[in-house]
Amino acid sequence: MEEELEVRICKICGTEKNVKSFPIVRKLSNGNRVRRHVCRACSSYGTGNNIKTSVKKRVLEEANYLCFFCGEHGTSVDHIIPRSKGGTNHRRNLICACIKCNSRRGNMSVAEFQEYLRRKNSKIRKK
Repeated sequence: MEEELEVRICKICGTEKNVKSFPIVRKLSNGNRVRRHVCRACSSYGTGNNIKTSVKKRVLEEANYLCFFCGEHGTSVDHIIPRSKGGTNHRRNLICACIKCNSRRGNMSVAEFQEYLRRKNSKIRKK
């Protein structure tokens, strides 16, 4: 009788892997374990504080220097999964952003920040 393996998809590389490939962040009092959304291979890559200049340049060029959020000219790189929430400096976790959007976003998820922008824009239009 074969045992089914629990699988999870890495949020950076997008590959489906055995759940044991994802590091444990903490153990809960009920014995359950909370695991990262990023596999070991991706979480160990780009964990330093600085983004390599070559990686930053490549991300900006791929986006044609357009901010992912507002479409304005972007000169900075932002993390899709914030570093504070387990994200890395891996190229697949980086997007082009203008300074204004990058600083406003803080550690919000992409979906939370897009909702924030929608609410903000609807308030401006009502005035």
